[in-house]
Amino acid sequence: MQHKQAWTLIFLLAAIKLIIPYIGIHPAFELQRDEYLYLSYAQHMDWGYMEAPPLISIFSWLSFKLGNSMAVVRFWPAFVGALNIVLIGKMVLRLGGKTFACLIACLGFLVAGYLRVGILLQPNFLEVFCWTWSAYFLISLIKTDQPKYLYWLAVSLAIGFLAKYSVLFFIIAIIVGFLLTPNRKWFANKHLYFAFVLALIIAAPNLWWQYQHRFPVIHHMKLLQEQQLENLNRSDFIINQFLITLPCFFVWIAGLWYAFFTKQGKPLRLFGWTYMALFTLLLILHGKPYYTIGIYPMLLVLGALHLENVTTGRSLKWLRIALPAFMIILCLPLLPVLLPLLSPKKLGAFYIEKGLDKAGILKWEEKDDNALPQDFADMLGWKEITEKVARVYNSFPDSVKAKTFIYCRNYGQAGSVNYFAKQFQLNATAYSDNASFLFWMPNNYNLENLLFVGHNLPGSDDAVFQMFEKVTIVDSVTNTMSRQYQDKIILYEHAKPGTNELIEKGIKEDKRQFIR
Repeated sequence: MQHKQAWTLIFLLAAIKLIIPYIGIHPAFELQRDEYLYLSYAQHMDWGYMEAPPLISIFSWLSFKLGNSMAVVRFWPAFVGALNIVLIGKMVLRLGGKTFACLIACLGFLVAGYLRVGILLQPNFLEVFCWTWSAYFLISLIKTDQPKYLYWLAVSLAIGFLAKYSVLFFIIAIIVGFLLTPNRKWFANKHLYFAFVLALIIAAPNLWWQYQHRFPVIHHMKLLQEQQLENLNRSDFIINQFLITLPCFFVWIAGLWYAFFTKQGKPLRLFGWTYMALFTLLLILHGKPYYTIGIYPMLLVLGALHLENVTTGRSLKWLRIALPAFMIILCLPLLPVLLPLLSPKKLGAFYIEKGLDKAGILKWEEKDDNALPQDFADMLGWKEITEKVARVYNSFPDSVKAKTFIYCRNYGQAGSVNYFAKQFQLNATAYSDNASFLFWMPNNYNLENLLFVGHNLPGSDDAVFQMFEKVTIVDSVTNTMSRQYQDKIILYEHAKPGTNELIEKGIKEDKRQFIR
């Protein structure tokens, strides 16, 4: 009976997770900037991309085949998030937990920062699931001592590698956890090394792609280190571990206590050391705070077990009502921060009214004083860009259209124009040399006009833009709440002789950095 109740609860919370994108996003919000990049992968299926491994492209391809509506796109992170809750519940039950432990662990996942992860088609939702999946096989290995779980662990970590390269940090942390616990015995077992070979086989197509493209992941990490990671404050990293998991922070802390300081948790001490190793590694490397999000589900499981154990006595039984209520109450005021529940203007007013504009949540990469958090501002303005590009392009006669090239400064602009093109009867493709879009730029050109989308006018040092006889700013983004506010649509007309050759040479040189 207890087991049936637990599964009923698990599936109920999973169902709530599944519907959140459909009730928690105001219709005024579009897809987020990065989603347009990942959705573009569907037309360029490959074993790798400049900024991400290939797994996300499968979900983009499925979205494309199913109509590519926002409802379809948002289904995948919600569905995988729901599976994550089922997996967390299964882990609790595998370790002997009962209904209350399932409630605490699954509810903790539901109300924490995973709310934001569960509404965006980005590799993060796959990363969290693969780490949790790997933790499940680690638990199975510890409980049964059966080598077959080493192979399943290899599969889950390899698929995690195909989802997001950050799994390498997790693998290093797991190795530390093995070395510091009796699980080090597996290093003397041949099955560990066979499992490693299996993982390499699964990851091999992407590794080969990386080699063929001169390891763009290294180039990407260098840029990230130079432009963002070096400037991250370590104290902010620590504080954000609590902010990311604020409604359930006490649960994962209880999980660490359970692993390190209780007799029941001693066999699971591997997870405590894995967390400490990952935390220390990312702290040293100036990792972004959210790089740890994949590890907290396993700590929620351990914490839930501990809280279930300590509340069995009659004197603490009241905590079985108080703790879930506390998590829900703590989550409610955070909902407008984690989800774009209200219209952009109402949301901006809410932040000011509650003083959240002074709490740092409105800080963007490039400036501090904004109306919305960066993720939400990145969900506005894209349809407006496409509508205005289509209006200009469709005003041309067919003879001019044939010689007009749509070029966007960044992947969000190019991806969104292509995403909304059909809606605005735009029978043309937008290109960019930003991120993976560089690989998809044509090698040969025969243009006379350039329809450019960018925030700033190109400078005099940008030779291609100096090759046109006429330049007209025809429109711009007017949505002040959007991060794309004041992006311009600029028409460059009448290319001078040599323009196409200059473009071809520049694109060839740019591609040569990444293609052998």
